[in-house]
Amino acid sequence: MSAFSFVRQKYFEDKDFYPFFYWKLYTKPTGCMYSYKDYRLYGVTEKLDTFRINNKGYSLFDKDDYFYFIQGEAQSVLKNKRDSIHIVNRIKIFAKALGFNSKEYLIVEEEFNPLDIVRNPNAYKVKVIFSAKND
Repeated sequence: MSAFSFVRQKYFEDKDFYPFFYWKLYTKPTGCMYSYKDYRLYGVTEKLDTFRINNKGYSLFDKDDYFYFIQGEAQSVLKNKRDSIHIVNRIKIFAKALGFNSKEYLIVEEEFNPLDIVRNPNAYKVKVIFSAKND
């Protein structure tokens, strides 16, 4: 077990320590651009508050499955590869399988500078790229 994993498990339990404990940080470095984009799934409550559906691993999907599904759907939206109704259905089924039941789901693009995130964990720009509403 690495020191990072030990500290995260010991002190942060299952909290999403954004983004420094994801394997992507080590396998997909940002180089000298100092800008990084990540796609996330958000839920919208009845009171129109948004919450991030964290990539913590679930009974049916591990962290990699979650990551690749959201990345794939985001790329489909950005490149207009699929019909939006098809994507809405896939997002709803995925969220339900994770155990969430919101009135709306959002695929959000988060852009951040890894150096700024160290100082302020909320220093990222958010852009909604897709909305899936429950009828």
